[in-house]
Amino acid sequence: MYNLFRSSLKSERNYKAIFWMAVFIALISPIIKSGTESVFPPWGPDVIAPPPFLVMDYWGFSAPLWRVNGGNAMPAGWLLHVFLSFVVIFVYIYLVERFPRLTLWHGIAMGVFLTFLLHYIMVPAMGAMPSLFGPDVWKTAPWHLNWVTNLNELIDHVLWMWVCEEMRAGMRAKKLGLPTPMLG
Repeated sequence: MYNLFRSSLKSERNYKAIFWMAVFIALISPIIKSGTESVFPPWGPDVIAPPPFLVMDYWGFSAPLWRVNGGNAMPAGWLLHVFLSFVVIFVYIYLVERFPRLTLWHGIAMGVFLTFLLHYIMVPAMGAMPSLFGPDVWKTAPWHLNWVTNLNELIDHVLWMWVCEEMRAGMRAKKLGLPTPMLG
């Protein structure tokens, strides 16, 4: 049986080096995520607001919040998206140092998992979108968003995680001189 949570050897973990690698990749990760959403815009005018804006509403910030940076206005929902991308990648890099099999398919499996977790479980759990487990699940579930929205979210998360995983693996091997962790 394929055990995703089989631990790496303690002798091959270097958390100090991994910390700085995680900071670097986590800083780049929101750019990757935002870049894919520019090419593959997932939320058309015919669907509900994008999840970052729904989360802002959930937290009580219903008026559009804007932050001006260098003369450019940026919506607070976008800044929330950047922050969440940073946090997810930071946690991912620490987890794969301990459990290397979580890098399954070069991060693609994690991208699929995150799409399901974030858009089909977390956002509905906050009441920002119809629940998968509601009484009218077959009428209101997130998969009833248009197919382009769901496909684009999947492409966005898969590409994002794949690029971040390739950067992580490359930096670990080439820049840090650390081998891929062996399973203990």
